[in-house]
Amino acid sequence: MKRKIKKYIIILVVVGLAVVGWLALSKKAPVEYLTTKVTRGKLTQSVTDTGAIKTAKEFSLNFLNPGKLARTYVSIGDAVKKDQLLAELDYSSLSISEKQARASLVLARANYNKLIVGASVSDLSVGQASARQAEAAYQSAQVNYEKTKKSTDEAIAQAQKNYNDLISTTASNAFNKRDQVNVAVEDKITVAKTALDTVNRTLNDENAKDTLSIQDQSQLTAAKVGYADALLLIPAAEASLIVSKISKTDLNLDKAADDCLALLNKTYSTLSYTFSALQKTVVSSKLTQTSLDSLKSSISSQLTLVSTGISAVQTANQTLKDAILSALNALNTAKTSADQQLAGARSSVDSTFNAWQVAKAQLTKLQSPARAEDIASANAQVTQAQAALETVLNQISNNLLKAPLDGVVTEKNYELGEMIGAAKPLYVMISKDNYEIDIDISETDINKIKIGNPAEVTFDAFGEDTKFQASVVFIEPAQTVIQDVIYYKTTISDLRLPGVATGTPTGNYQIKPGMTANATITTAEKENVLFIPARAVIEKDNKQKVVRVLVNEQSVEKPVTLGLRGDNGLVEIVSGLAEGEEVITSVKTPTTN
Repeated sequence: MKRKIKKYIIILVVVGLAVVGWLALSKKAPVEYLTTKVTRGKLTQSVTDTGAIKTAKEFSLNFLNPGKLARTYVSIGDAVKKDQLLAELDYSSLSISEKQARASLVLARANYNKLIVGASVSDLSVGQASARQAEAAYQSAQVNYEKTKKSTDEAIAQAQKNYNDLISTTASNAFNKRDQVNVAVEDKITVAKTALDTVNRTLNDENAKDTLSIQDQSQLTAAKVGYADALLLIPAAEASLIVSKISKTDLNLDKAADDCLALLNKTYSTLSYTFSALQKTVVSSKLTQTSLDSLKSSISSQLTLVSTGISAVQTANQTLKDAILSALNALNTAKTSADQQLAGARSSVDSTFNAWQVAKAQLTKLQSPARAEDIASANAQVTQAQAALETVLNQISNNLLKAPLDGVVTEKNYELGEMIGAAKPLYVMISKDNYEIDIDISETDINKIKIGNPAEVTFDAFGEDTKFQASVVFIEPAQTVIQDVIYYKTTISDLRLPGVATGTPTGNYQIKPGMTANATITTAEKENVLFIPARAVIEKDNKQKVVRVLVNEQSVEKPVTLGLRGDNGLVEIVSGLAEGEEVITSVKTPTTN
């Protein structure tokens, strides 16, 4: 028994050790981040390329962009100094842009300073007043909405009642209009009966029977048939009238009106045939002309009464239908108008509420200290305004042609008012410096370079430690295609050693034409800016730039605004990061054993 217990214990210990070992082996190693800190300092952007030294006998000067020649300051044969202004293009529109850019910069700086200082007492008072005013406007809009809803509900209810009363068979005001139909029908049935009695007396007149319609017996026959048919319609009309009086529905009213109109129309045609029969009657010893005229007058009077009766029945029935349609239109109009009025009132409530919330938010913002993000944003706006001004100034600079170095003007190809193009230069001059370097700059870099940019030049012949200073003196406007790639020929001149006397700018170095020259052109520099490696920047699907920052050993994304892209893969951070923050440049994912 003890041996079995001991065996079970050993098995449990082995299983436990196996579980512990498995857990230890399966535990993931922590994620490793490679980071670097946000650095503040000088950021330089440069373009490096290789060219060959040549003797600078003469070189051409022209503007970077075409334009209208506005002023010239030198002529052929004039000696010029380095940076001397030679000519100007018309840049009046750029002068306006410069004023606008300077005003925008002043405004951006003022907003930044205002944010730093905080709201003034007067600003707070205005903010509080605005918030109270916005709240009052919102409350007024709510009251107006309730009033509008009440008034429109009442208008709809009244219009609905009017319509319901008209379609009702029991409402008192509807009774008058429906009863008017029945009254008209009942009255005009009596008119028809009276007319038919007149027809019957005429057809059976003893004095006229011998000569009645003697000239056309068909009229007499038609009158008799019509009289018989009309008599048959009287019971139907009277029955419909009785039903309509009991139940004044639209269907019963229409039936009574239709039966009455059928009786009246048949009576009218019978009267017409009877009158025609009298027209075909001749006087006799029994029937005098006076008697015949009297019979005609009676029939004619009945025709007028029956015709008037037809119009009266039609009018009474149509008046009810028109009233119902008018009431229905009024109801629909009331509903439509209510919808429009309520929508407008609701929109006013929503807009005033939003305005109130904005006013409260603005007041809260005035009362709160400036956030770091807001300061960074305002600072970024200052930077953007400064960049916009620099862009305009650069465009103006491109409209000013200056001498890149000392020399003599030998050729002038344009006069004032002419359009400067790339086909030929404005000036050709000979420099006092005997050397220059032509470099083919690719189209991806040419926009970074401008005349006057400083350059550092080394020669393979003298080694990398011997560095000459120089500057960009010319950028050819026309393209040069080399193996299907577009380049722009750029000239570097004014070679000199740092600290060497003006008379011997290149010292004792024997520079010869054809030597390979390596030039690094500084295209932009910024002092005291924040920068990080460009590989740390991630572009999202929405084009937003973010950087992952290590906070408490965790990766946190922060949106950033980028500025100058410098050398060595560095990029300026305009906003979004602070100096010293650790940004993640790469992530090492742990492997599972």
